[in-house]
Amino acid sequence: MLEMALRFILSNPDVHTIVPGMRQIGNVVTNIAASDGDSLSPELLRELKDHCWDRTPTERRQ
Repeated sequence: MLEMALRFILSNPDVHTIVPGMRQIGNVVTNIAASDGDSLSPELLRELKDHCWDRTPTERRQ
């Protein structure tokens, strides 16, 4: 799940950097694996879009 989440974020062409947690060595290994340059397929990204939580930004979230 974590690797999928990181790949999802990195599949966005507007995102160039993420700062994931690295509390344990396993986190570091997973983060490195997810940042290998392989994006999620366009088909999977379309499927995941159905699960998007669209919300109107509030003043606090801008």
